[in-house]
Amino acid sequence: MHYIAAMPSARHLPLVVAFLLSGLLLAQDDSSSVRHPTLNAWDLANGSAEVPGMGDDVPGLNLVKEGNGRLQFGDSIAYASSDLVDTAWQKLRSSNDTVLPGTGVHWLRFRFLPDSLLKGKTLLLGLGGNEKLEVFLNGSLLFNSYAGPGNGKATDSVPSPYLVPFTFRCDGRTEVIAIRLTSVDGTVARTFAQGCSLHTADMAFRNQRNMTQYGVFIGINLIILLLALVIWSFERRERQWLFLALLSFVTAVDTFCDLAGNAGLKGSAGFGTSLFDAVQLILVPWPMYLLIMTLGTLQGRVGERRKRWYTISFITASTVCLIFALGIFYYRLHFSKAGGGVNFTLNDPEIPWSLR
Repeated sequence: MHYIAAMPSARHLPLVVAFLLSGLLLAQDDSSSVRHPTLNAWDLANGSAEVPGMGDDVPGLNLVKEGNGRLQFGDSIAYASSDLVDTAWQKLRSSNDTVLPGTGVHWLRFRFLPDSLLKGKTLLLGLGGNEKLEVFLNGSLLFNSYAGPGNGKATDSVPSPYLVPFTFRCDGRTEVIAIRLTSVDGTVARTFAQGCSLHTADMAFRNQRNMTQYGVFIGINLIILLLALVIWSFERRERQWLFLALLSFVTAVDTFCDLAGNAGLKGSAGFGTSLFDAVQLILVPWPMYLLIMTLGTLQGRVGERRKRWYTISFITASTVCLIFALGIFYYRLHFSKAGGGVNFTLNDPEIPWSLR
C-alpha cells in the first residue's frame, strides 16, 4: 500500500490532463500555416525519382512529393520571389479534378528548407519536358530553355531531360524553386511537374552502381543456369537440376524486366515498358513454384498427389496473372493513345483527371 501513497494526488490529475491536451493541440497541423520539408543529403542519396531518358528509379527526390508544389495560371515576375505567399495557389498534390484551364503561362513553385550540411554542395535540378521554360532560384534566374517546334504539347518522343547544377544558400530560411512554363495548358503543366526532381552531383555514379548490381545478379543466375543444364545433361534422372535451371532462368528474366520496365534503366518507354511490366507480372508465381519443386525433388519428400496440387495451383495463379497482365497492357496502350502520346506507367503518383 506504500506505493499508492507515493502516487500524485488525485487533485493534480486535471492539471496533468490539461498539460497533455495542450501538448496535443500544439502538435496538430495548423492549416493556416505552410509547412516546409527539411531537405537533407541522406534523402537525396537514398530516394528515387524518374528522369526521362535515364530511368524511373534514379537516386534523387521528386519535387512534387518533397517540395510543397503549387501551380498558378497567369504571369508576374513576383511569382519568382521567395517572399511570395502562394498559399492561394493550387496544390500539386491535391486531386486532379481541378486542373487549371487556359493555355498560356503557368508557374510552378516548390518550397524547401535545406539542411545546413548541404551548404556549398552542388545539386542537380532535373527537368524533363519539351516546353519553353525559365527556372528561378530564390528570385534569381537559374536556367532558361527554348525547345523549338511543338512547344507546349506532349509528343510521342521521350522528353529531353535537363540537369541544371545549383547550390542552396542554406541560411535557415525557406528557399524557393520557381518554374515559368510558356504556351502550355494546365494538364501539360501538371504532367511536367511530375518529371521535376532533385539529385546529388554524383547521381550518374549512383545510377551506374544500381545498374551494376542488376547486372551482377543477372550474371550469377545465368551461371547457375548453365551449370545446372550441364549437370542435368549427364544425369537426366535428377530432375532437380532441370528445375534449378528453370528457376535461375525465370529469376534472370524477372530481374531484367524489373531493370528495363519498372526501374526504366534501359531507356525503354511506351510499348517497351508496358511489355516488360506485363512479362514481369506473368512471372510472379513461377519462382515460388520452381523453388518448391527443386527442394522437394532434391529431398524426395514431395509425393505425386502434392506435386499435382502444386501444379494446379501454379497453373491457376499463372492464368490469373496472365489475364491481369494482358488487361493492364491493353489499358496502358489505350490510355497512351487517348492521352496524345503521353506514356504513363503504373508508378505514376498522379494521372491528369482530363485523361481519365
